[in-house]
Amino acid sequence: MLLRAGPYAYMSKKIIIIVAILIVMLGLGFWLAQRGFERVERPIEEEEISILDEIEQIQPTVIDQQIGEYLADYYGQTNFGGRTYCEYELFGVEAKDQEIVYYLWAFCQEYYIDQNNELQAGMALGGPVALTARIVDGQLTFLSHRAFEDDYEAAKEVFPEIYHHRLEEDAARDMRFALAARSQAEYELLPGLGK
Repeated sequence: MLLRAGPYAYMSKKIIIIVAILIVMLGLGFWLAQRGFERVERPIEEEEISILDEIEQIQPTVIDQQIGEYLADYYGQTNFGGRTYCEYELFGVEAKDQEIVYYLWAFCQEYYIDQNNELQAGMALGGPVALTARIVDGQLTFLSHRAFEDDYEAAKEVFPEIYHHRLEEDAARDMRFALAARSQAEYELLPGLGK
């Protein structure tokens, strides 16, 4: 004589199997979500926040001075043995991995004193520049730059789209920069006005 299981026994087995499958799927889903969150999202957020926090710890006047010095030393040119004076307009800053990129329009003008003790303008450069920097021991250190004097289309490939409308020549901006560079040169190079 065979014993037959009742309809409830068969149904309770189905329910147990379905509940077990749901628990396994739910656990696997949580595990995958947590693993993806820890591996992808969390380190990027912490990294970007820490870089931006470090930048905010540096005084804006110090950053301004460092950018001006970097441009004078590595972007500007001296073809007449003079001194380079630079002005710039900062478009924005972006954190990429462990590096910081400053997007700006730069203008550098060489000035020198000729044989008649008169101030003369030498080599001039101007255009979009992307400066790459890094925080080293709490200090901003500039590593390199990319300059695009007349190649605005190439600059648009590097500069974020939000700055594209500013990547064209602007006579008023260039005049303002030229006057500021000349004033600084007159103060520092002409006898009796500066050093």
